[in-house]
Amino acid sequence: AAQRDQDRELEQLGNAHYYPTTIGAIGIVNQYYFKLTGNEEAPAITDKAVQIIGAFSALPGGDVEPPRAFTVFREVLSIPFAGIGFEKNDVFQFQFAQNFWFGTPDINEDFRYYVHKAESDGAARELFDQLVENNLYDYDEVLRTEDSVILTHKFLETRLAMKQVGPWVFGFDGASAELDAEGTLATLQEAFLSDEEA
Repeated sequence: AAQRDQDRELEQLGNAHYYPTTIGAIGIVNQYYFKLTGNEEAPAITDKAVQIIGAFSALPGGDVEPPRAFTVFREVLSIPFAGIGFEKNDVFQFQFAQNFWFGTPDINEDFRYYVHKAESDGAARELFDQLVENNLYDYDEVLRTEDSVILTHKFLETRLAMKQVGPWVFGFDGASAELDAEGTLATLQEAFLSDEEA
């Protein structure tokens, strides 16, 4: 997600998803990330990039099981490939937040789901508490329970909601005030935990 240019439409070639750049391409195939860079803008470089992507796509390893978050976003919540991303570090611009998956149902809208699975219930609780504490600088509390929170942005008036269940921390941001926050959290919980112990 950090390398993706949101203004460019993703293309697909076999198992590869990528977008062309003026001197190559950036994308993923199976569990691999690639960035192809030529030394000038030229049709020969564009053609070579597509040829290399085709070769990447044909490599063994297409049967690798995708991460659970990706599968749930894609198959259960029907989020398009271009709307799914993973951020490893400085998630939400907080140094303590790492390894989050995001799903944006409509990639032209600000609303997005997010999910993180911690190493333990305690680590998830600590992360949940830190996220709530740090978000209260920009948000006002609307509703809070022991394991969930709904916040409204002080200026934008958009909603952020988050819940912690076992090792999972999940929620959404960029939502309108009209969205049923509690119902949406319940939908996310069902999607991610229905066939797994919390």
